[in-house]
Amino acid sequence: MTGFDRFAICAAHAALEADFNKGGILWERPSNARRRESTGVQLHRIGYKMSIFGSNTFSGLDEDSKAIYAERVLDWKLPIDDEIDRFIREIFTHEFLVEKRPDLYAQVPTA
Repeated sequence: MTGFDRFAICAAHAALEADFNKGGILWERPSNARRRESTGVQLHRIGYKMSIFGSNTFSGLDEDSKAIYAERVLDWKLPIDDEIDRFIREIFTHEFLVEKRPDLYAQVPTA
């Protein structure tokens, strides 16, 4: 994740938790499971405040935050809806996708 600023990383992780939490916690995120606390608690501890403008979900993120979000969705094998899938196919190579999620992207890429 080189080249992204701290805000983009925090925004992406806040949106991931908003979109995929179970009982308030995104259990697929390794540090959440290890600490048994939500991303929101961890973000609060470092002083990050979620946006009061717009959405704290994937559709409300800037491009850098969406890229971080998309890579974590692939890493943690989270469900991929059509909007996220379109974005993923735009920014990542087919080879990268096959490596990360062969269960979803091993077929010939669609245009």
